[in-house]
Amino acid sequence: MDISEPLWTSSECEIACGRQRRRPWYADGVQTSASSVLPGDLYIALELEGRDDEEELATAFNRGAVAAIVPTSSPASDIVDDRMMAVPDMEATIASLARYARLRAPMQTVAISGARGNRTLTAALVATLGSTGPVHSARTSGEGDLARTMIRLARGTRFGIFDLGVEEAAAIQPAARLMGADIAVLTGIGADVEDTADAEIRVAAAAALVETLPAETGTAIVAADMPGADRLIGAALATGRQVITVSVDPASGADIAPSRIKECWDCTCVTVDVLGTPVTFKVAAPGRIWAISGLIALTVAVLTGADVGQAALALASVQPIEGRGRHIPLSAAGGHMLMIDHSAGLEAGEMRDVLKGMTRVPTKPGGRRIALLADPEGAPELSLVSAMVSADLSRLFALGDRVAEAGMEAETAVERVVLTQRLAERVISVLRPGDVLLVCGGTGTGLGAVVAELVARCSVDDDHLTLNLRLAE
Repeated sequence: MDISEPLWTSSECEIACGRQRRRPWYADGVQTSASSVLPGDLYIALELEGRDDEEELATAFNRGAVAAIVPTSSPASDIVDDRMMAVPDMEATIASLARYARLRAPMQTVAISGARGNRTLTAALVATLGSTGPVHSARTSGEGDLARTMIRLARGTRFGIFDLGVEEAAAIQPAARLMGADIAVLTGIGADVEDTADAEIRVAAAAALVETLPAETGTAIVAADMPGADRLIGAALATGRQVITVSVDPASGADIAPSRIKECWDCTCVTVDVLGTPVTFKVAAPGRIWAISGLIALTVAVLTGADVGQAALALASVQPIEGRGRHIPLSAAGGHMLMIDHSAGLEAGEMRDVLKGMTRVPTKPGGRRIALLADPEGAPELSLVSAMVSADLSRLFALGDRVAEAGMEAETAVERVVLTQRLAERVISVLRPGDVLLVCGGTGTGLGAVVAELVARCSVDDDHLTLNLRLAE
């Protein structure tokens, strides 16, 4: 247990909660479930419901909790124990602790709001800002959820990264104020709602977030390539805050856009001027979603005073995350093959780019390019035919009419499939050594389960994959 810099002390909790305890203590962790308590933790009894409360409290102390905060409404609050602090309102207490944690941490805070690429952006920000100082990152939903993560905020945290996802204005503003956001990153409203009433709700929420930023120093960064970017830019400008647009298209006219971008099968290389700082960097993940994440991360690094050189170098270590371009080695039919996992959900434009990128992925002699595709989100007018032609697929497993029709028009061998437990088995039956399998589709298509089944049946270690692919080059 590291207690050189405790997460919480009894005096801090007393100040934050307005309660006093006779026994001093310090804790280097926080748990809200008694069964998760480790020695040295502070136990905050959020899950007490009146049944077996005393037993839950005993469990926490037996597991090594140094102190406990419990609601006065619980029978456990009647126990005489100087390690306990009883409070009338647990949610208000959590919020008070969160505010105290925020005030003591010398951090600059980035709030991410939108429907596209939030996880890839978070990964890029953690890598770039983490090269300068300690980072706290979390994906939250609403003020209460945010408070629960902020009570775990270390006192030396320099950068906070909070993914708010898609929230309405009434929920997003209290959360943004609690975290003390300095920078807002708007990642798009989502192609699936671009022409619906939900689009205006999401634009209003983005504007509400930007309004919480400091009037003089707050900055909104807008991903200019994402759906609804024009409306987001207009809404952000209307708040009077500084707005910076970022694009991967050199001809876009965005404030931050590369002078050169090269996409390879396993990485993306970019040269760009970031607010007067020339940078060349590599993201160790292919695809434009990773390129724009890198551009935004470097923009944030400049704005926050992070070490831009170290930040650029850190991007080279960023690996694709689950469902977002991760390269997974498979072993079947007496040999090795590669699966590219985009099962987390793609919009039509993203699927088109991924298909076109398939031509850059090396195959061993005799290897083929095969795809398992589900219909993407949004943009029904966007044709996937030319991308199918570019991908040069030997076979397409089509989970949806749109991809099936595009594949047939591209003169690809199409097999229509349905999402069953036997789908992975069917795909495995046609794979042979040297093949590259692409799996992608829109959100909610269930392809993640298929990927998991393929991995379970055909997994192989990364060293075999590296050797296999290098031999293919």
